[in-house]
Amino acid sequence: MRFGTGALLSLALASRGAWADIPLRAWVNNADPAEMIRLWYGDGLLYAGSRAPKNVETVVDITFNEARRGLLFIKTDDDASSPTLEILDDPTFLAIDVRPGASNPVRLLHSAVGLTHEDIFLFMGIEGYWYPYSREGAPAGGLFLIPTEGGEEDASVLRWFVNPAEAEELGGKAVTLATRGSED
Repeated sequence: MRFGTGALLSLALASRGAWADIPLRAWVNNADPAEMIRLWYGDGLLYAGSRAPKNVETVVDITFNEARRGLLFIKTDDDASSPTLEILDDPTFLAIDVRPGASNPVRLLHSAVGLTHEDIFLFMGIEGYWYPYSREGAPAGGLFLIPTEGGEEDASVLRWFVNPAEAEELGGKAVTLATRGSED
């Protein structure tokens, strides 16, 4: 599958370092007090909250576990993921499709074949916070937590919006990806 220019955000490292199994979180921008929320992958979406919504069939508790060739790879937490979850292929990395109207905006990929530097925005880590960039600079828009359609308490969907006003109309909160802090 070929994505258009700037269509895919892929978690990647801009620096080297040893990684343990670190949970992926969303830091709510400008929240007082600071708010750090756990992220879960399920049925093609990235959810934020203490757990994924009950109607999600396959839940993957994702953690970073290593960096290879610039990509920050993920794995599942067997204790917190769905009992029927199949083991992820090696390698696996998280990607976010930022095209307007993307039908499957968050996906797990096993290969970067066919993707060029024009297709991928890398996430640069600065003290545990992850910011997207490319050779052309930062992408237009940003990540937002949007309340789930069923209105389930403590569950939001992570989505990319080129126009932040659209996210705000849906009750969205701007967030930054993080591998630090806690949900507390």
